[in-house]
This record gives sequence, C-alpha cells and structure tokens, in this order.
Amino acid sequence: MGTLNGRQPELQTFQLEDGWGYRIVLEDKVIIYQPTVPAIDTVMAFPDENSAWNIGKLVLKKINTNKDFSVSTQEVKHSLSH
Repeated sequence: MGTLNGRQPELQTFQLEDGWGYRIVLEDKVIIYQPTVPAIDTVMAFPDENSAWNIGKLVLKKINTNKDFSVSTQEVKHSLSH
C-alpha cells in the first residue's frame, strides 16, 4: 500500500472496556481495526496501550513496505514482553 497521493496510513490506539486495541486509518477510512491480540489462541484485548502500539507499528511498517501485514505468534509474544 505505502503512500497514496502522498498520504500515509496512520496508527491510532484506543481503549476498550477490557484493554486496548489499534486501528490503521488512511484518509479518514479505517483500513485495519484490531480490538484483540492477533495470532494467539485466546481472544483478548491488548493488556496495555504500549502492546497495542507496538503491534500496530509493526503492521504499519509492513504496509508501508508493501509486505504481507499479518503478524506471527513470535512477533506478538515479543511485543507483549516489552
């Protein structure tokens, strides 16, 4: 995806009742909405804003470099441990 007419996708975090999530927005349109931790067996929100931001930042980097933006279990575990 990268840039679109000079526009960059933007990462935003948001608080939920039971934790945090993130979304990636391009020109006021949500292109990714992630209220739960991806790539794990349990459906749960991110435990804190930093964890949501770290995974969102990784996904955004992959989008901006035209890579597959899915994340692995290892990438998630690494993000949650920092």
